[in-house]
Amino acid sequence: MVRFFGLSLIRDWMQNELPNASSAGGYHQARHEIRSTLMSWLVRLLQEMSGGEGSNVPFFLLSNVITVFTLSIKFDFPSEWPSAF
Repeated sequence: MVRFFGLSLIRDWMQNELPNASSAGGYHQARHEIRSTLMSWLVRLLQEMSGGEGSNVPFFLLSNVITVFTLSIKFDFPSEWPSAF
């Protein structure tokens, strides 16, 4: 539940506050930390799933991760995150 609420807060911030921030440059470090944390978590989940262990992460949580990851690409590609694709 903690991850769900944390991701929901980040998602809401990215959807509502980030577009209104002037150039969003002041949030460069925060956006980088969000990207790297999500990427590490997703890589770990994929490794678990490919090893036959499966994943115990609920779908609603993965849905929030994907939404935040997509918003990161929207705001940071290509200027801040040229290797997103």
